[in-house]
Amino acid sequence: MAGAVAARRAPDLVCGGRYAFALLRTEEGRRLGEVVVGKEWRRLPERPAASVVD
Repeated sequence: MAGAVAARRAPDLVCGGRYAFALLRTEEGRRLGEVVVGKEWRRLPERPAASVVD
């Protein structure tokens, strides 16, 4: 039974990130030259997990 309850809980992770964009100017207009994405996942401090609503 404990496994069924644990499977219905929301994950205790949060995600944050930084994004960098490089624009290029062309005759047709501006275009993305480069996109850099840096994501990091963190586990929240110990707390009761919220239940998932179906």
